[in-house]
Amino acid sequence: MQYSAYTNVGRIRNQNEDCFMVEELTDAVCLFTVCDGMGGASAGETASATACSVYHSAMTKALQTHLTSAHLLTPLNAKLCKRLMIDALNEANSAVYQLAKTDPALEGMGTTLVSVLLVNKTAYIVNVGDSRAYYYKDGELCQITKDHSYVQYLVDNGMIQPDEAERHPHKNLITRSVGTSAEITPDLFALDTRRTESILLCSDGLTNMVSETEIADVLGDDEVEFSHKAARLVAKANSHGGTDNITALVISTRLK
Repeated sequence: MQYSAYTNVGRIRNQNEDCFMVEELTDAVCLFTVCDGMGGASAGETASATACSVYHSAMTKALQTHLTSAHLLTPLNAKLCKRLMIDALNEANSAVYQLAKTDPALEGMGTTLVSVLLVNKTAYIVNVGDSRAYYYKDGELCQITKDHSYVQYLVDNGMIQPDEAERHPHKNLITRSVGTSAEITPDLFALDTRRTESILLCSDGLTNMVSETEIADVLGDDEVEFSHKAARLVAKANSHGGTDNITALVISTRLK
């Protein structure tokens, strides 16, 4: 599996509260995740690292069981993959939520999480918060996920227009996150990767700084080596101000 990943603190922040992980279980089964933490002091960094680690550990354990069992009765179909992702996300949510109770400095910490599980020619996507998943095809970038944010709520209810959301003073206020409550409600998607060229996972440090047109230009630029795509996207965000931590994870879905 070919992918390109890069994370950077940006030009303003003192520490990087973003986190990403990649697990290649087989040639046909791979897991990719991006988290963007929030909280005072080191709480955001703790939240994102904890959620990412627990989620990947739970997913890897469950997937390995299904991939290696000689008595496997249930294949890795859509229903099973989505259930495994929800179960792993619940474990991650519980881990962050319980850890926050152990130290007053961690109180209220949380994190976004967006993850892609690739199984053969299908991508299963789960997200909580405003980190995003996109797919790229023939020069066009299409958003898969919908932000769990205050401004998205305003857009959905006709209170503001989509172009106003980009400039709204509460643009970074999210309405769902991992670890801030005992229960969590994610969104789930399935995508036929035969209709795509690549998938992008990213934190809002990228999308707040770089337009979708600019992102598409980088993903479609054949002069940029695929392994450098994520770093090029992060560099663009920094060149536009880099006001937040920035993470980009680009996954090639081109048929070989």
